[in-house]
Amino acid sequence: MELARVEIQNFQSHSKTIIEPAPAGSLTVITGPSDSGKTAVVRALKWLLYNQPQGDSFRRIGCEFVEVSAETTAGQHVTRRRTSTTNRYIVDGQILEGFGSSVPLEAQQATGVRPVRLADQDILANIAGQLEPPFLGSSISAPARAKVLGKLAGTEVIDHASRELGTDLHRLRQEAKRLEAEAGELEEEIARYDHLPKLAETIEQLRALASAIRANEGRIKKLVPLKGRLQAIEVQQEIQEQTIRLAGKPEAALAHWTEASACAARRERLSLLAGRLRGVRQDMAQARLTLGETARAEDALKSHEKAQAASHRLIQLRKLSNALLGVTQAQELLTEQLADASAASSVTLPTDKVNRLSQLRLAAKQLEELRLKKERLLGTKELAEMTLDKAAAQYRDALIEAGKCPLCGSEVQDYCLKEVLSA
Repeated sequence: MELARVEIQNFQSHSKTIIEPAPAGSLTVITGPSDSGKTAVVRALKWLLYNQPQGDSFRRIGCEFVEVSAETTAGQHVTRRRTSTTNRYIVDGQILEGFGSSVPLEAQQATGVRPVRLADQDILANIAGQLEPPFLGSSISAPARAKVLGKLAGTEVIDHASRELGTDLHRLRQEAKRLEAEAGELEEEIARYDHLPKLAETIEQLRALASAIRANEGRIKKLVPLKGRLQAIEVQQEIQEQTIRLAGKPEAALAHWTEASACAARRERLSLLAGRLRGVRQDMAQARLTLGETARAEDALKSHEKAQAASHRLIQLRKLSNALLGVTQAQELLTEQLADASAASSVTLPTDKVNRLSQLRLAAKQLEELRLKKERLLGTKELAEMTLDKAAAQYRDALIEAGKCPLCGSEVQDYCLKEVLSA
């Protein structure tokens, strides 16, 4: 990398310093009195290229940030910036944070500068500090210098390969020992299963025995029904033999048969009579229950008969009421005619009019008699209706108290009462 421009802001004594180094192959010299910031320039470059020193104690007092940036001749920009709240690298506009104490790989690739790891120590080979000895001088041990020279000559690859080979050989020896020990353990484990071949023979024998058992079970399943049939045949044979023995004495057998037939007939008749007796007893029990439930229904029957008679009278009275309505209408007509006749009584009327007036007076008398008769009939009608309502109420109360109808024996329900009383 060739630096074209370095800018330092708020780093120790530098408020803002811009350095444009000489081209490659030339020498850039920084001069000035003591404590003018010459060493701070080197320290600022280390902070940019190696992220050293850590912290922000080099930040200029009273400033909010410290920043060091470099621009290469190839046009790349690398900036190291820190504030009280941020700590970042900015490489060609890309912000990089969270890198810890190292330098981000993008910044190392842009500058081409990185620490060299030799003999377990990091060497900053690109920048030397004030009063530091030359590179590979007395400050570095002889083994470290040998390693650096070997790295420069390329022999460190052989050393690295030798070390890796030694490590691999040691690891393989350890693995071989582990495998030998594991093989011994496996052989001991296998020895524990030496009895398996004999056990396999025993298992085969048991399998053959199990097959024979299953075959015998099948035969047993077939023989069980045959055994039952054989036992039934033996029972039938015993019965037949007993029959044959009885047949040897036909008179005794006939007597037994006759007696058995008579007993069977008697049993049949007794069974029929017993059934009829049970039916009679059930009917008697039901009759007693019905009589007990209807013992208090006689008064209700009498009230019902009275109610029926009153209903018949009510029907007749309704017919008379209709006839009375016609008479009333005729009475109103005759009344109008008598009024007309009274108005004309002061006038001398012809003979036919006098006869007509006599007829009307007779009709008026008859009308008065009909009116009296109507009043009597209306009183009789009202009395009959009251009697009928009272009889119906008594009949309903008697049915509710009895709980059952005296005619059909069914339970008395509300809809039954409505049907009976409205009939």
